[in-house]
Amino acid sequence: MSGAGKTTALKNIPQYGTIVKKSAVVLDSNLSNLDSTLKKFAQAEKAGKENVVFYVYRDLEDEFVNGVVKRIRDNQAEMGRIVPTKIIAENAPGSLNVAQELQKRGYKVYVVDNSLGKNKAKLSSFDEILKKVNYSGDLKSKLNNKVKELYERGDITQEQYKAYTK
Repeated sequence: MSGAGKTTALKNIPQYGTIVKKSAVVLDSNLSNLDSTLKKFAQAEKAGKENVVFYVYRDLEDEFVNGVVKRIRDNQAEMGRIVPTKIIAENAPGSLNVAQELQKRGYKVYVVDNSLGKNKAKLSSFDEILKKVNYSGDLKSKLNNKVKELYERGDITQEQYKAYTK
């Protein structure tokens, strides 16, 4: 999920550090498309590598405002990297579905709850995350309403507003 805080949250998870030290490759991705993910996994397996997934959950609005939008405002290295609300609205439920399917297929999937506040991410389970998830209704419209609110407050520019809602 864009803005879920994957990089930051995983710093709090000891298993991640251990696995990364032994890894040849780390793919930082939303994994929101099962076919694409399985193709990448097959390539790794063909090369004799093990696939391990860290699924990071964060509330959708928090992910957008304090992840995606904050990154544009505060991280000079990523200035200009706008992820449109349409993509976020597709990726959030897509990532969850793919992670669950990967676990069903026998892949090791660590579930990380990054909805607990800054630097409080912890290992969790799909059962616990599913109690929090609300991907019902028109997610793009919900996010576009948040974009409008941010624009009206002066938190984003008109150019950013248009790019998020395109």
